Amino acid sequence: NISYALMLKTAIHEVMLPLMNQIITQLTDLAHQTAGQPLLARTHGQPATPTTLGKEIANFIARLTKQRKQLEIVEINAKLNGA
Repeated sequence: NISYALMLKTAIHEVMLPLMNQIITQLTDLAHQTAGQPLLARTHGQPATPTTLGKEIANFIARLTKQRKQLEIVEINAKLNGA
């Protein structure tokens, strides 16, 4: 059980979080590049207020950043079994 906890902790801190950081950085660049690109927003499958592609990407970045912070503080517990 301890080895699974250590593997999961290593995977989160050495693989997942760095990849999420890289994705957030690349999306931030893309959001800046597309800040002026108009986009017709949709709500309930119908056209809605116009927006920009950069703003929508920025909204996704904000949500992804929140999820990254939550993943970073997850406490991985281990259980030691035996006699």
